[in-house]
Amino acid sequence: MEIRLKKIHFIGIGGSGMSGLAQIYHHLGYEVTGSDVKESQIISGLKQIGIKIKTKHSESNVLRAEIVVISSAIKKNNVELKFAKKNNIPVVPRAKMLAELLRFKKGIAVAGSHGKTTTTSIISHIFQFSNLNPTYVIGGVLSSNNQNSNLGKSDILVCEADESDKSFLYLNPYTAVITNIDNDHLETYENSIDHLINHFHLFTENLPFYGYVVLNIDNKNIKKLIKYINRPFLTYGFSQKADYVIENLEFTNGKPNFSLRKNNPNPIGSNIKVSLNTYGQHNIYNSVGAIIVSWLYKITNKKIIDSLKNFDGVQRRFQFIGKFRVNKFNNIHLIDDYGHHPTEIIQTISTAKMAFPNSKIYIVFQPHRYSRTKICFNEFVTALINSDKALLTNIYPAGEKKISQISSKRIRGEILKKRSMKVDVIDFDSDLDLCKIKKKIELNLNNNDLILIMGAGTISKLPQYLKNAWQ
Repeated sequence: MEIRLKKIHFIGIGGSGMSGLAQIYHHLGYEVTGSDVKESQIISGLKQIGIKIKTKHSESNVLRAEIVVISSAIKKNNVELKFAKKNNIPVVPRAKMLAELLRFKKGIAVAGSHGKTTTTSIISHIFQFSNLNPTYVIGGVLSSNNQNSNLGKSDILVCEADESDKSFLYLNPYTAVITNIDNDHLETYENSIDHLINHFHLFTENLPFYGYVVLNIDNKNIKKLIKYINRPFLTYGFSQKADYVIENLEFTNGKPNFSLRKNNPNPIGSNIKVSLNTYGQHNIYNSVGAIIVSWLYKITNKKIIDSLKNFDGVQRRFQFIGKFRVNKFNNIHLIDDYGHHPTEIIQTISTAKMAFPNSKIYIVFQPHRYSRTKICFNEFVTALINSDKALLTNIYPAGEKKISQISSKRIRGEILKKRSMKVDVIDFDSDLDLCKIKKKIELNLNNNDLILIMGAGTISKLPQYLKNAWQ
């Protein structure tokens, strides 16, 4: 049947999830356009492949559109969204457009509060390395090829399943991985962790009866979820109750080596020894989830082992930016990380200490959303205390209204009640403040410091700014 609707417009096309999806539909032959509020490296890349993008929202951008795609970040008063609704142009959530792709593919969807992007990336990398030629849509950029999506020739599609706005319930994959469930995005789930767990259960119900769910059994909330799962599932973890047990863990320069032991008579998989090219214990979990999925698709141990050895990671996931001499200080290491939840901060600081044992950790953190900061306030205090010194920016609102008494200054005050350490707070409201942040960092440096920049908002601009200044 001939496809009637060919002209797709993406509002907010520069977002990580939106840009990857736009690329896929462009390569499928659709006429894709987009809009965003400003230029970025992602938008430049989309323009290079022929996608027309305007860096200002306007009704004129939607005049020729037959379908308009939005993410949950797009506000209801957006001028293009209002025009589309007024003129009866179909408005489709990003996740539904992803679900349309899954209808024609054997979908592998990765869900969870943390580790979705990295686990999705590892699966995609293994499958590519094994010549299975998958389509993939990732919420981050692979370091190996500088891409966050690919239109493959096979019937396999690998993607993230986003629980933040419940949009993962649109997806109907063949195989699902659930990395963990944590107290994030609870504002979407009536501030109830049980409500969140129930929605992960609903997500698993979208799988066909012959599909598999791959689960990290070491996570306490996944232990609760397992009781309700009505699909075939496989578990992994350090727990001796797991179907696949992680053992013999060692670290070489902060990079893990471990064994995975098969712990049940299931015919899928076998014992395997693995060396990773990425840092941190959390990447063990991410890799093991990917290994089990690879076994489900009959990828050999040799292919898995070799591909993991050359997986370079994902941009903004413990990404090493460089080593610098800054003024009179030597061996200043700079790491960029997307983490913005207390659990992620704790894991990332732990990874930094393991990878750079002779360095003091200087974290520069931009809290993300007032709601998350309120719900996890005490956890943020506890997490940041693990660093040696800290610089906090004001909270990045992500469209939310301010919440009284919730601020970075209050976080600083609570940290200082618990521990005597250097903690500063600085305003970060525009690109002009990047210079002020740089000067503040330089005032507090010592030889061999590791600067760990973390957050999901505008703080992402800082690492490149510092690199350019210090080279």
